[in-house]
Amino acid sequence: MYQQESAPASGVVTFLTWMTAGILVIVTVAMLFAGYVTVGVPIPISGIFWGMGFFFVIGSVALLWLCWAQKPGLIRVEAGRLIVERKSPWANLEIELGQLQRVEILDKLPKMTWRLFGNGGLFCFSGSFYQRELGKFRASITTLKNLVLIVTLQKTLVITPVRPQELVDFIKSQYSVVPR
Repeated sequence: MYQQESAPASGVVTFLTWMTAGILVIVTVAMLFAGYVTVGVPIPISGIFWGMGFFFVIGSVALLWLCWAQKPGLIRVEAGRLIVERKSPWANLEIELGQLQRVEILDKLPKMTWRLFGNGGLFCFSGSFYQRELGKFRASITTLKNLVLIVTLQKTLVITPVRPQELVDFIKSQYSVVPR
């Protein structure tokens, strides 16, 4: 068994997280304040602002929690699988290494990478992505540099361990590459 932590969040991820959280707080306070200020207005309008503020708070907390739950933590290799443990156990990523085609370090995310579905920088970048050379792939990354690309017959995964070269060397020493 092999394990190591995911890389800490980069400045970009930290900035996006704090900026988004700040915007959510400002908008929520503004909505609640608008509901408070409209006391001279008929009750239904005041109630609308309070109601919208309440649901916005619930939605904001849910959004922040869901994005936090996707943040990668421990990266393990055991029993022929690579497992990216996330903050929430239901969100873990797994990839079978038995039919490994390629494992390498990418200096940075390739240009023209499109996010198909997922989180674009709140605590991490995670979800399904597309890039012409890589095709469709899953990513769970906390920084945009020193990425590890793992390609098998079934899946392609991009992750960010603390020590990328160590992970690549371990996988190459334990699993043989299957020709395409």
